[in-house]
Amino acid sequence: VFEDVRKEYWYKPQLLLYANMIHMLANNNLLEKVDLLLFYLKIEMLRLDADINTEGFNVLLQTLMDYSFTTHAMECFQLMKEVKCDLNEATFKILVIGLESKGETGLSSMLRQEAQKYIGWPLECLEQKEEMS
Repeated sequence: VFEDVRKEYWYKPQLLLYANMIHMLANNNLLEKVDLLLFYLKIEMLRLDADINTEGFNVLLQTLMDYSFTTHAMECFQLMKEVKCDLNEATFKILVIGLESKGETGLSSMLRQEAQKYIGWPLECLEQKEEMS
């Protein structure tokens, strides 16, 4: 059904819809469908009329990290930069905390440095981790 809807003239990609579909597919262990869905997302977000918003991307990033789709999360992060989405502290915290929880300390360290460049101050992710526990 989704593939048919995507072909309609009125269709515009919505990040929250993608996040919800990825959640549903991952819950049902349909991992190949997640790959396909993210392929569609990358293509559609490059359209001029795409719904590009930081909050939607952050929900998508959190969903991807929750299901250990680390590579896809990093690809979405790169896509955010490509489409000139405003990166904020929450964006970096989602990724850094998720990466560190999966033992990806080298990548999280690079993101911490990039965060300081974008937001102008260092991330304080450890405080948020303690609050979540």
